Amino acid sequence: MKAQDAPYVGVWSIPGGMQYGLSYYKFFCDYADEGDTCSRGMAQSLYSFPSVRAIDARSTEADVREVLADFFCSGNKDGTWFDACKRGLFAAADADASFSPMKTANDYSLECDFAGCAQKFRCTEQAGVPQKGTCVWVSADCGAADAPSSCKKKNGEKMTTATEFNRYLDGHRLLGGS
Repeated sequence: MKAQDAPYVGVWSIPGGMQYGLSYYKFFCDYADEGDTCSRGMAQSLYSFPSVRAIDARSTEADVREVLADFFCSGNKDGTWFDACKRGLFAAADADASFSPMKTANDYSLECDFAGCAQKFRCTEQAGVPQKGTCVWVSADCGAADAPSSCKKKNGEKMTTATEFNRYLDGHRLLGGS
C-alpha cells in the first residue's frame, strides 16, 4: 500500500477508496529480536530520505527529529499545517501519546505495529485470486458477510505514528547516533 494522506484510492481499492490509510510508509518486520534489527533498518532507511538536512549514524538526535518531522508531516504544502503537525508529532512522541499526521482522514489512520495492522484488508476473490477494484480495509471485528460500510470504525488509539517515530530514534541510537 502506498502512503497517502487520505483513504487509499488506486487500482485495488473500491471506487470510493479504502477507508483507512497512513500518510507515510510503514515498516513491518516481526522478528524475534524484539525490533532491534527493524529499528536499525528503519534508521538506515531514514538516512537516505531526501530532507531538510543530510543525516547519518553520526547525526545528532535533534537533526534526526527534524528529518522525521519532514518524513511524517510533509503530506501538505501548507506551511502552517506543517508547523502544527511537527509540534503535535514531537509532543506525541515525547509523551507516547496518540497522534496522526493525516490531514484529511485523521480518524481513519491505520493502527499498526511491527507485525501488522488492527484493520483487515479484504478483497473479493475469484478462484482464490483478489480482484482489482474490490479491496477495502475493514475493522478487525468485521465479519466476512458484513458490508464494508458497516465496518468503518474511527481509530481511537492513533499510536502508530508516535511509536514509529520513537523506533526510528531507537534505531539511530543503536547505530551509534547521539
